[in-house]
Amino acid sequence: MQKFNISKKTAETIVNMKLYILSTLTVGDCKNTLQYKKELRGTVTKLIILKKKIIETYRANEKIKK
Repeated sequence: MQKFNISKKTAETIVNMKLYILSTLTVGDCKNTLQYKKELRGTVTKLIILKKKIIETYRANEKIKK
């Protein structure tokens, strides 16, 4: 498992997004399922973008070290 040097704010954002995803998955209200799916998709997209930024930063730092 790779370790990244990320800011505390970024780490908190990731944790909050994961908690949000878990909270939407446990809601049993069928009327709002479509809305939850849209919000979940948006949250997952944000997590993917954040992950890409972290990886890019990691790679840039590795290049600087060399």
